[in-house]
Amino acid sequence: MSVLASRDAGPGGARLAEDARPGFASRDCYETYVHLLRAATSARHSQAEFAANTAAAAALSPEDRSYRALLRRGNTLSHREWLGFQQRRQDLIAAWRAFFDRYDVLLCPVASTAAFPMFGDVPKYARSVVVDGEDRPSANDYFWLGLASAAYLPSTTAPIARSSAGLPIGLQIIGPAGGDRTCIGLAGVLEQSHYAFRPPPRPPAFRARISQA
Repeated sequence: MSVLASRDAGPGGARLAEDARPGFASRDCYETYVHLLRAATSARHSQAEFAANTAAAAALSPEDRSYRALLRRGNTLSHREWLGFQQRRQDLIAAWRAFFDRYDVLLCPVASTAAFPMFGDVPKYARSVVVDGEDRPSANDYFWLGLASAAYLPSTTAPIARSSAGLPIGLQIIGPAGGDRTCIGLAGVLEQSHYAFRPPPRPPAFRARISQA
C-alpha cells in the first residue's frame, strides 16, 4: 500500500499520508481472502475432486503457507473453519471502518506488474510473473485483489501511466463501504488532471490479423 488521501486535507486539495495503514497484517488479509475465495469455488468440484483435495490438504505441512497450500485448505474447509475465517473477515471490516473514520480513500497498486502474456493451460499455482527482474508467483497478486474484496469494499481501477514497454499501469482506489461514487469520482479527477487511458500498442501479429479480417 502506498498513498492515502486524508480527511484532514485543506480546502481545494488532498493531504497524502504515505505511512498510514489499516490496522491489520497484510498476510492475514491475504490468507483470509484466499481461504474464503477457494471455499466458495469448491462448490463446483465433484466428489472425487473434493476427496483428492482433502487428501492433499491433509498431507500439507502446517508451516506451508504457499498459495497452493491455501488453495487446498480453502477447497476443503470444514464449516467450523469457514466460520472462523468469516470472523477474521469481520475483524478486517472493523479495521477498515476505523481507518475510514480518518481517511477518505486508499490508493494502491492493482497488481505487481503491468499487463502480462496469457498463461494458457498453466495451473494457477504454477504461474509466475517477473517482478523487479525475478520470477514471482502470480498468485501473490491475490493480495491486491483481496485487499478490498475480503471486506466487501468498493474499488475502482484508474490508469495512471505506461510502462517502458508501453503497457498501461493501473492504480486501485479503495473506499469505505458504500463509497463507490467516491472511488469513481476520484478516478474521474485523475483522468482529467493527470492521465487519461490510451490503448496500448498492438503487437504486429495482432495488427496483421485485424487487417486480414
